[in-house]
Amino acid sequence: CFVNEVLPRIERPFVLVSGSEDITLPRQTDRRSRGYTAEEQALVGRILADERVLHWFMENRDQVLPKTSSLPVGYVFPDGGSTEVQIAPNPVALADRPLRVLCCHRVRDGAQWEPRRSVSALCKGPLADIATVIEEQLEPSAFEAQVRRHPFVLCVPGGGLDPSPKAWQSIACGSIPVIASSTLDDAYRELPVAIVEGWSPEALSPEQLRQWLAELTPWYEDPERRTDVLYRLSIDYWGSRILEPPC
Repeated sequence: CFVNEVLPRIERPFVLVSGSEDITLPRQTDRRSRGYTAEEQALVGRILADERVLHWFMENRDQVLPKTSSLPVGYVFPDGGSTEVQIAPNPVALADRPLRVLCCHRVRDGAQWEPRRSVSALCKGPLADIATVIEEQLEPSAFEAQVRRHPFVLCVPGGGLDPSPKAWQSIACGSIPVIASSTLDDAYRELPVAIVEGWSPEALSPEQLRQWLAELTPWYEDPERRTDVLYRLSIDYWGSRILEPPC
């Protein structure tokens, strides 16, 4: 493993980056995989205690610990490709769209998908007047067309903890992602997203939606701010964060 085979060979201080899995760190809370053993949890502590480890960036970080930061999932490209995403301008301003939220996600069997199941029920019940619920799986172009018709997109985690790539995709299409507060907030507070403490009718009231529109619209429609936001969706931005980690 990394601790026994790789770490002893590293001579200089370094920044550790881990990801590309739905399993979470440092505790492993994804219900589709086994939890870490006590020995494995101890290995995480040994890594963080090592003076050579300057910082650890974790995808799907499930606990806030010293020397750690969240690394968002971002885009996932087919076949491992990483070409620049082409983002067409959105022809409809946020304020000109109906004040609605888009709820479009797959719900599978098992406890892992309970948050999505609950949000779908919320949108078909108390929030029916302001929510569009699409239960069938859409082709990417059809999904993006729906995103562009709505000022808000509900991004409820399914695999792992991260609300992306849907949150990334929504921002790129010019719509505001709504995500639940989590241990990933340190990363997502760098982006123009709406963060709720929990999924409830009060958290998604029309009054709250209007407040988010007033606060976040400039990041989508002011040319300079929009350019900055799109840069924050790039691997260059997050690579720069890794190269200059927090103290």
